[in-house]
Amino acid sequence: MNSFTLPDQQTSEQLPREIYISFVSALYGELRSLIIGSVAATGAALLIAWKTGNPYLYASVALILAVATYRAIEVRRYRRSDPSSWTQDDARDWEAHYVIAAAAYVALLSTFCMMTFLLTDDAFSQMLSLSMVIAYHIGVSGRNYAHDKLIDAQILCSAVPLAIGLISAGGYYPLIGILVLLPLFVAMRRIAAGLKNTLVKAVSSASGYSKLASRFDTALTNMPHGLVMFDAQRRAVVLNQSLRSVLGTASQPEQPFSIDSLDDLIAACPFKASPQAERLLKRMCLSASTGRSEKADFPTDDGRFLSVTVQGADSGGFVVCFEDITERRSAEEKVEFLATFDSLTGLLNRNGLDSLIEGTLAKAEADGGRLWVMFIDLDNFKRVNDTLGHHQGDNLLREVARRLTAVVGQAGKTARFGGDEFVVCLPSVDMPTAVELAEAAIAILSKPYQLSNHSVALGASVGVAVSGGRNTTKEKLLRDADTALYQAKADGKGIWRAFEPEMAHRARARQAIETDIRKAVEERRFHLAYQPLVDMKSRHVRTFEALLRWDHPERGSVSPQEFIPVVEDLGLIVSLGRWVLETACLQCLKWPEDIRVAVNLSSLQFRDGNFLEVVRQTLKQTGLPASRLELEITESVLLHNEAGALKDLAGLSRMGVRLALDDFGTGYSSLSYLRWLKLDKIKIDRAFVRDIGQDPKSLKLIAGIVSLAKELGLSVTVEGVETRQQLALLEEIGQIDELQGYLFSKPLHIDETLTLIASLSQKRDAA
Repeated sequence: MNSFTLPDQQTSEQLPREIYISFVSALYGELRSLIIGSVAATGAALLIAWKTGNPYLYASVALILAVATYRAIEVRRYRRSDPSSWTQDDARDWEAHYVIAAAAYVALLSTFCMMTFLLTDDAFSQMLSLSMVIAYHIGVSGRNYAHDKLIDAQILCSAVPLAIGLISAGGYYPLIGILVLLPLFVAMRRIAAGLKNTLVKAVSSASGYSKLASRFDTALTNMPHGLVMFDAQRRAVVLNQSLRSVLGTASQPEQPFSIDSLDDLIAACPFKASPQAERLLKRMCLSASTGRSEKADFPTDDGRFLSVTVQGADSGGFVVCFEDITERRSAEEKVEFLATFDSLTGLLNRNGLDSLIEGTLAKAEADGGRLWVMFIDLDNFKRVNDTLGHHQGDNLLREVARRLTAVVGQAGKTARFGGDEFVVCLPSVDMPTAVELAEAAIAILSKPYQLSNHSVALGASVGVAVSGGRNTTKEKLLRDADTALYQAKADGKGIWRAFEPEMAHRARARQAIETDIRKAVEERRFHLAYQPLVDMKSRHVRTFEALLRWDHPERGSVSPQEFIPVVEDLGLIVSLGRWVLETACLQCLKWPEDIRVAVNLSSLQFRDGNFLEVVRQTLKQTGLPASRLELEITESVLLHNEAGALKDLAGLSRMGVRLALDDFGTGYSSLSYLRWLKLDKIKIDRAFVRDIGQDPKSLKLIAGIVSLAKELGLSVTVEGVETRQQLALLEEIGQIDELQGYLFSKPLHIDETLTLIASLSQKRDAA
């Protein structure tokens, strides 16, 4: 609240604008008193002039009457103005006009008194003129006390002529009169100042209280909460407009709304269906009247929630505040739901699952029961997201949740652990029931899903674990179920496995190798070895196949069949594949220009979506001609994104990179790929070569594949040649372009390849 402190000697201009303007307006506000005073003074002066017959006094009366008339005209002019629109300067001008006219008027009266003493010897006239001036001054102090300049000007303009008149009378008595009048003028000045201060303080306080009351009323009117204040006799003394809407009676404007007592308030509350709530509210109010404060939430008949706060007052009264917390309560319930349940499927989330398992384990320990946990993972769910989009993936997860809930029924609770993983908790069931539910879950989740116009078939793998004794923890139970799930996926997916201690040992070994592989990738502990592909006729090296090798510091050389799947599972094959490609291209530059390098590709490298550009940039940065790079692919490259893979392979072919189909003859549709793909070579898998000495069919199959490839214009490489017998049989077939196997060379270090090339050159030169 704005306020000010008024010093004892504060001038009118220093007052706040609204107070200063009101004081100036007060000067012109009473035309009647001004006329009465002027008529009385003028009449007294005219009587003195008539009694004495002095012409100068008549002239003085005329001047007094003229000034009085001017002042009346000014007052009339003021009444035609609008003081509410005045500025501080406007008020100052009006005050100046009044001060000048009033000072002139009192100066004329005092001069008239002085002339009475100077020009006449009539004691009555002298006494009447002196009384007239003193009486006028008494009126001045009562009328104009709020204006310092006016008081000072009037006292000065009257005191000087009055003193001159008294002194001119001669003798001791006039001098004594001067000495008596002097304190009178001083007292009048101080009385005026005191009245001014008293009035200003009163006006200031009234203004402050008015502003405070106005602001309190505004705040009370606009506050969203309903409020009612009771005195010590439990009578309602204050209530705001929001009370009616908060209580829900605003929708019934035809009904009168009046709160006069506590009983009226309780009757207006929408708790009619709950007498207990009414009694509680009444008890809270009665307790608050003793100075206590209480708060409680109440449900209403119309489905809302009201928070009621009752605050006691020192006077014995109390204030009741009603707040509609329906939206806040709904938001809190939503937050609580999101903290415990999965927003997509409506199942329990991890937090809810943790609480469920902990509570169930505690109960199982107390009752001697057991808790079964099924960890469920959808097989090939990522393919749905990749091909149909995440929206359809979400729809599929909702359907999975619905099916699981239907299968589990009342036997347990289902939770979404994250992604496409679900957990089922089965308290108080036996092992046959748990196994039956696991098989039922796999069966129902493996049925086709209809997503818009797409029919999607998935599988599910399940890991089962059971609590065992009082030492079982939530973490161990979930970890055991997850370990069993991993074993189910390793054993072929679409099956269930129950946890066994040996699984934990294998899981720890897997975790150990994962940790080592991550470290090896970060620290570039892998290296490349190169196995030659030799010409069937000349036995010279045409190509070196780059083979990834890992020498573990403790385990020694680790087989690619062991660590490559782990690298793929960890999502590291893309970055590691780039390193292999770049390294192989750089090292190929050390060989003669007629020798190529072959690099094996993982299907995951094509899923990255940027493989074509990776190859282009690698060739550009290393300077290796595209014709010297040969990329070996398997049909798995086409399984997950056939259209994209075909596009990338076509781009590689246009770039000049040679393409070879590896492990030919071991897949399901290799022959169809020969028709679709623009290949340069096929590599016949070692599985056909292994038994050609004992199994004539294997030799006939190789001969048939070679013949077919030649008809299609493809070169042929045969892998796994390890004996001279195998070599002799392959030579009988003919038309084979390259041979690869330990009969010719094991995988070599880059330096060893240079030695091999040099020795072959010497043999060629010697021949």
